[in-house]
Parts: sequence; structure tokens; C-alpha cells
Amino acid sequence: MKLLLLLLTIGLSKNDFGYNFVLLPFGADGAVFKTSVISDSISPSVSFYNPSFLSNSTVSSFASSYLVGTGYGGVTYRPTENLQFGALFFTTGSMDKIDSEGVKVGTYSSNYIEIFARYVPEKTLSFMEHKIYIGVGGKLLYQNIDDRNSLAVALDAGGHFMPVKRVTFAFALTNLGYEIKPFEETRYYPPVTVSAGMSFKASDKLNLLVSTGFEADYGLIADLGVDFSPIKIFSVRAGYSLKGKDLNTGGTWDVINGLSLGVKFKVRKIRFAYSVVPMGELGITHFVGVSF
Repeated sequence: MKLLLLLLTIGLSKNDFGYNFVLLPFGADGAVFKTSVISDSISPSVSFYNPSFLSNSTVSSFASSYLVGTGYGGVTYRPTENLQFGALFFTTGSMDKIDSEGVKVGTYSSNYIEIFARYVPEKTLSFMEHKIYIGVGGKLLYQNIDDRNSLAVALDAGGHFMPVKRVTFAFALTNLGYEIKPFEETRYYPPVTVSAGMSFKASDKLNLLVSTGFEADYGLIADLGVDFSPIKIFSVRAGYSLKGKDLNTGGTWDVINGLSLGVKFKVRKIRFAYSVVPMGELGITHFVGVSF
């Protein structure tokens, strides 16, 4: 039952676009900050949410014990200053196939893959004497359930600028796509998301993140994040996502739905991150990330 509920709520979208897995949090940073990470220039997850940023990491990866035996993970690679590639996968593993009489007749699996690329040109735009950095990206989306599969392509775009020192504004449009090969006759489209956010580096130890936006057929989204580094090699994080309310069931622990916590360690050029995200009756998800 939990697995069925998970599949129905992948991405916590109110309706099924067929590609809601692209809304899952990417990386240990994305798990805590969600879309508010679009203005965090040093996050290894930032390019997934905003193509105008390419993280400082050459390679980053993450894995998650997502829920009820499912597998989820991703990786990014930055070969040049202006280019970055990445991928994510989500798989339910083997599940029993039951006929109309409730008899097991075999097994099947459900798998989802996204491959994406980001490009940031050296040329910048300007507005009121401020440089605006822009970036674009493309992605290939594949999914299969049992013997059926589908394929789609999508475009992403984003930008950011710093009006004053320590403040960064960012904006992004993601998942603007088209389904090339549908499962059946009905054609679905990736869930377009428009978001805007701001980061305020209050001090060398404290960074505040906020974003809001609109998700197709869902409505308003909003995310908050706090990153505090008491010492240079260690930081603690906390986040809140408005979409967490969709997990409310009237239980005692509903109050923590939408909250997330994490820590990050830095050892020379290697960064380790861990995040935990409560998801109501679905359980708790854990994310581990490594970047260098």
C-alpha cells in the first residue's frame, strides 16, 4: 500500500503528468532546500534547479533510500567552465504482478531516468548596470512500467544577478517539454515549473534562502532554507516546503511535514552532505551526497 501511495504522489503533484519524478528533490542540498536552492551558487545541486549556475564541484553524486525499497540517485559532471552534464534515476525494483483474481502471475518493475545538460555562455546581459548571468539546459526523460515505456524532451532556462553585495536574485523555468513517445494514445507533458528566489548571505557563517513559484496544475509553491556554519568545515541546514502540507493526514506528526534537516562536512576539497526528510505516513527519506 505504501508503494502505491508513493507512486501516486511522486513529486507531490495533484494530477498525473506522467513525468512527476522530475519534481523529486535532487541531491542532499535539494532535499533540504527544494527550489530555494536556485540562488545558492556553491551548492552541487544548483544547476539542476537553475541552469545559470554551474556548481563549483567537478563531480557530485547522491543516493537516497527513498521509501519502501525504492532506489533513487543522481550524478553531475562539469568538464569545462561553461558546461555541465547530469543524470538521475528512480526505480521501484521488482514488484508482484497480480491478475484480476488476486493471483500472482509474475513480476514487473517501474523505472525513471533523466539525462540533462547545462550551458552558461560567457556573455552576460545587463539591467540597471547589473550583470545578469543566464544559462540554458536540455533534458531527456525516459520511463517504463512493466512492458510499456515513454520518452520526452524538455528545456530549462534560468538567470541570476547580484543587486547588492551578499544578495543574489535568481529565476528559472524548468520542464518545458514535449512527449515524443507516449505510453499509449494519451500524450502527457512534463510539469512546467516557474520559480524565483533570493539568497542573503547575512555573514560568512549564515546563508538564508527563499523561493516561490508556480507549478503547472499544482499552483503556488514556496520553499525556505537556512544554512549555518559554526566552523568552516561544518554546517547545519534546515528547510521548509509548502508542498509538505499535501502529506497531512490529520495525525499528530503532521506538523513536521514539509520540514527537512541536514548537515555538511568539508574535508579539503571533498564535501559530504546528509539530509533527512520526513514524509508523513510514507516514512522518512535519507539523502547522502559527495562532491569534489
